[in-house]
Amino acid sequence: MGKSGAYKEDNEKAKAHVYKTHGEMPCPYDDGTRPARLWHKWRVFYLNMESQFDELAQAYGEFRPDRMIQEEGER
Repeated sequence: MGKSGAYKEDNEKAKAHVYKTHGEMPCPYDDGTRPARLWHKWRVFYLNMESQFDELAQAYGEFRPDRMIQEEGER
């Protein structure tokens, strides 16, 4: 059986908030609620992926277009 529409909506909103704020803002949901748990889940995922991409960029050179533009602007 699939996930409920309310769960899917909460999940999408939580994920969108984390990605929009780059995981840097505090959780906008009340503690202990399903949206808060989903927000924390997505924040951990986002930060782990950013860490892995940072390691790859150090090893092989920057490959993320948004970071490459920043580096060019810094020169």
